[in-house]
Amino acid sequence: SLLMRYSNVKNYIFLRLHKGNAAKMWEALKASHQVQSMGPKMLLLQNILNLSSHT
Repeated sequence: SLLMRYSNVKNYIFLRLHKGNAAKMWEALKASHQVQSMGPKMLLLQNILNLSSHT
């Protein structure tokens, strides 16, 4: 389901944040078709990533 995919992507991003790869992960996600289909929730994740990369 869409929600499950979103949850998996979100968990993957947060794992990556711990490794300091947030920007690279976001670029990879943005390029994938999953991002296109998830819309607003991915924009929210992008905002979270932007905040995380500045702290």
